[in-house]
Amino acid sequence: MASNKVPNSFIYFFASIGLIVVTIIMGFIIEKTKSSSTDIRAKAGVINTLKVNGTVTSVDNGVLTVDNVFFADDSRSGPAVNYGTWEVTPPQGYNAASAGSGTTIAITVETKTFDISSHKLKATKIQILK
Repeated sequence: MASNKVPNSFIYFFASIGLIVVTIIMGFIIEKTKSSSTDIRAKAGVINTLKVNGTVTSVDNGVLTVDNVFFADDSRSGPAVNYGTWEVTPPQGYNAASAGSGTTIAITVETKTFDISSHKLKATKIQILK
């Protein structure tokens, strides 16, 4: 005689609940991951949207050396990260002497000149913060 067992519905119920919990946990993990470099490049591709802040350490032949460079609040998601020292070519007509050593500045980046490997960029706008 063959045994005709009825499937236990509790197994299916708990398996379904388990899958829902795993899905919720995966959603939280994906939401908390950092922005990738692709996200930064996509944002940089839009004109005048990439903005960085930093502190001027020196001015040499019209080129600003800016230390403690980080993406501005509206150009990042998540906490600020220090990207080190960068050489910034100011926009034409900008008086580089107005940004002396120790001055904190906001820089709007000309995106096609943003070179992360050499830490050089050209600004379309520089604003003195303090």
